[in-house]
Amino acid sequence: MRRQRRSRAPWRWAAAIGTVILVIFWIRHTQQVDYRHGGTTFGLVTGTIGLFLMLLLAFFGVRRRWYSSRLGTLEGWLQAHIWLGVLSILVVAFHTGFRFQDRVAVALLWVFGAVAVSGIIGAVLYSTVPRALTEVEGNLPGDAISDQINQLAKSMSRVASNKSEKFQAIYRAMEREVRPAPLAGWILMFRGRAGRTGPPPWSHLVESVPKSEQGELRQMILLSRQQKELHSTLRDQKRYRNLLEVWRLIHLPLSIALLLLLVAHVWGALRYASVPW
Repeated sequence: MRRQRRSRAPWRWAAAIGTVILVIFWIRHTQQVDYRHGGTTFGLVTGTIGLFLMLLLAFFGVRRRWYSSRLGTLEGWLQAHIWLGVLSILVVAFHTGFRFQDRVAVALLWVFGAVAVSGIIGAVLYSTVPRALTEVEGNLPGDAISDQINQLAKSMSRVASNKSEKFQAIYRAMEREVRPAPLAGWILMFRGRAGRTGPPPWSHLVESVPKSEQGELRQMILLSRQQKELHSTLRDQKRYRNLLEVWRLIHLPLSIALLLLLVAHVWGALRYASVPW
């Protein structure tokens, strides 16, 4: 925990110092010009800084998948992504001079706002979901849980083999009970965590099978209860992973759209002489 806090501190300070510097120069800028826009000296400087920050923020996606890179730690890049992203919001606002006229620039601003909002949501998810996953998984990742579920299913099948029709009917009902519904992992995103099951409701059926099979039915009921607990854990894992996946499916296309609009905005500024070269 201390190591994580140390990795956050430099980027928090960088964002804070950058904010103070920007505000000071913004106040001086407002005293020197009557019409503030992106084509002024201050606007060009903040625009260049904003361009650099956006490219740096976009590079985080590359760094996450560049496993052999020694260019900083992934945690350090994540903190830089968060805090420099916060700083970039202020940089972009000052670059515009709070005037919104050009259509491409306005579209860029809207997409940038959407990326910023989704980034904040992602920061919240990445600070809570891994911890929740750790609590759910314990020492068993998803593959190990699936293997255990399959082993329990095989054990139940062996216990139920060559038994009476009533025993077989109870076994089939137990199978249906733990069978996940279609898209269960996605549906659970809107219903909260899967509730832990209580004592299985099959105990009252023990006496409905022949006495010679009652001991084995009790054994199968115990296996079924263990299987339901594992299914519940697996559904919780799926829910948390799906939350992150949905966020990526929103944040990544928005980030790509932002970069494309950024290129169009820079090209338009150069092409139509908004920049006084």
